[in-house]
Amino acid sequence: MKRILLVLICLFVSFEVKSESDDLSGKKLLCEGKYEGYKRTIGINFVDNYAIRIITVHYNDSLNNPLNEPWLSDFDGHYTTTLRKIKIHELNFLKYNIDRVTLNDGENFLCKITNVNLEKTLKEKFIKVKKKREQNIIKIKKQRKI
Repeated sequence: MKRILLVLICLFVSFEVKSESDDLSGKKLLCEGKYEGYKRTIGINFVDNYAIRIITVHYNDSLNNPLNEPWLSDFDGHYTTTLRKIKIHELNFLKYNIDRVTLNDGENFLCKITNVNLEKTLKEKFIKVKKKREQNIIKIKKQRKI
């Protein structure tokens, strides 16, 4: 009897505890941060149970390196959850590990819950960043002496 009880306790402890509200369908996160030298604005749309759409604007707004072309990426992904974390997977790689209380990944990104149209918002951000880059290039060209 003690062995059965011990086995049951071990099985219970070894299972990962899931949150009661793991289905985040309809929710949206807008995240800002820096990764691999680029600034990123990330929109995460929780499409349905465990499916997500990730839209990202990558850019470098430094005058020292205006030639880095900003770009917009759009991926389908999926997520898993625990009581404390939302694990965002993009192309089968764990990309972001967002704390459910603080809404940050502990390293690079801070997120907020939003109701905006993520696709429209991020396309507008992309256009704005691209225009700023073009203005930076013009500014640098005017400063050149040769």
